[in-house]
Amino acid sequence: RPGGRFPRRWQRDFLRDVHGVHLDPATHDAVATSGNSDSIFKCVLALTSAGDVILSDEHTYTGLLACARPLGRFVAGVASDRDGVLPEALVETCAKLAANGRRAAVCYVIPTGSNPTGATMPKRRREHLYLACRAAGLAIVEDDSYCLLRYGPARGLACVSAGPPSFLALDCAAGFGDGRVARLDSFSKSLCPGLRLGFLTAPVGLIDKLQVVNEVTTWALSGVAMRASEALLERFAEHGYARLDRQVVRVQACYATRRDWLLAACGRHLKGLASWNAPDAGMFLFLECAADVDAADLLEAMLDAGVAIL
Repeated sequence: RPGGRFPRRWQRDFLRDVHGVHLDPATHDAVATSGNSDSIFKCVLALTSAGDVILSDEHTYTGLLACARPLGRFVAGVASDRDGVLPEALVETCAKLAANGRRAAVCYVIPTGSNPTGATMPKRRREHLYLACRAAGLAIVEDDSYCLLRYGPARGLACVSAGPPSFLALDCAAGFGDGRVARLDSFSKSLCPGLRLGFLTAPVGLIDKLQVVNEVTTWALSGVAMRASEALLERFAEHGYARLDRQVVRVQACYATRRDWLLAACGRHLKGLASWNAPDAGMFLFLECAADVDAADLLEAMLDAGVAIL
């Protein structure tokens, strides 16, 4: 398997110990990648063909668009609300695509602290969306980059077990899942982005395909980065992930403070001009301008003020 034995074993143990997902080695495996952007690229190659459609939230990660379009894949936005993608809208979108001779192959979701909406899907929404994807024959790519950046009462790694189950957990649940989820994990938001280390966990059939994809793309991850990552992860796993838990608490506190500052500023300056929901996870606050405000007119002024626009 690409990525070596250590990162795969570490990821399986982490999913079991922190996420409560017990992987059957006969059905699931994990592979190390050069971060979640690399994982997305490889999932697009392995799960879709040119001309296929990838479904996502109507407001989604721009990296998915940048990856899919040059490869001849199309990304179709699905209507959503404050809890994420609407299952009934996904079914309707699939039906419209099929009526026009188009094939939807994958549903891409960021279930926790979504980029850019900040939405976190509750358990019931995840279950209904999973069932909708099953009915439509869609694979699910679960990009959970922000799963450790949660700001509820439970802090540190305890936030994971206190939150809704991952799509991978649903996929592995006896009598519910049927092996259609590829889960993407990354520590770039909680440990160190420069190492470019991610994990992709999926059914073994997909991992076998990804081994071939690796052989013609990245070939192998950086040996230096992998050795540094191995040493780091080994330390963070000691004593029941005690060091990792302390690090996650620090990062959560940092981003929660920034969120609160931004919410306070929005409350002071944007009342009547925009609406927003306070995110309970992630790094994003999504603003929706009032009907009489043209966001395009704000572009130059925001750039002049040093505010980046995506």
